[in-house]
Amino acid sequence: MAKKWYTYLTPAKSEKLPPNTVIPPETLKKGRIRRLSDLIFIEFSSIFRSNLLVFAGFLPFIVFAFFLAGKANAMQGSFSYVANTGFQYPLITVSDNVGKVIAFVAELKSNLIYAALLLLIPGPLFAGVFYTSRLTLWGHSGIKVFSVFFEGVKKHWWKYAVVYTVFCALIYGASYYVVSLFGATLTGSAGAGYWVGLVAIVLVLLIAFAYMMNVFAMIPVYSLPFKDILKNSGLLLVGLGLFQIPLALLSSLPVLVILSGSASVIVIVFAAFE
Repeated sequence: MAKKWYTYLTPAKSEKLPPNTVIPPETLKKGRIRRLSDLIFIEFSSIFRSNLLVFAGFLPFIVFAFFLAGKANAMQGSFSYVANTGFQYPLITVSDNVGKVIAFVAELKSNLIYAALLLLIPGPLFAGVFYTSRLTLWGHSGIKVFSVFFEGVKKHWWKYAVVYTVFCALIYGASYYVVSLFGATLTGSAGAGYWVGLVAIVLVLLIAFAYMMNVFAMIPVYSLPFKDILKNSGLLLVGLGLFQIPLALLSSLPVLVILSGSASVIVIVFAAFE
């Protein structure tokens, strides 16, 4: 009889709490629903503030992304191309401007590397937000968010940087493909294969995102070598993928919010979901 997936998990002990940190006894007695309610309505402030620190790391990337989006929208207008998402099917042919389209797409691709580098900045900061969230989840209220946040960064930054960099590389590849599809759409050369590839890329990104979230959540909680955390995270994704992939999709909502263009909504929702 084949072994269950969870039998391959590497056993782990919980990480030690920081000095002078005590879990209130009443926290251990609460059910999951009550604990979730406390987090949302009572202890949300600590998590929100720590997420704002991560959001600050994203600001250079967001500014640059809006710059690229503005150039793309201006180019679409110059071709009298009307489509809210930047893609439209059936395809529109602008053969009289093919040269200009090709030149613009090439310029956009060359700028993607700068966007990818800016996207790397917040990577190590995720160590702080997950470290802070761990204490909050364990019922330690009234923590000094700033000091605890950077304590987590100091302790775990490189692990988060490694995993996040790999994910950003996937984002860069996906963006390069989307820009290629964008140019092919405008020149009328995008076939069905392009769109099948786009669906495949979205699925890969969702799986990679779910895996990354497993790793991020485990690092500050379990006392395990980094390689075992990577292994256990993969096993959890295999065993619980049907639940984790939809959650990964839900967690990606801040990206859609950013595309809305509302600055106030971006700050609030991004910090809440991230």
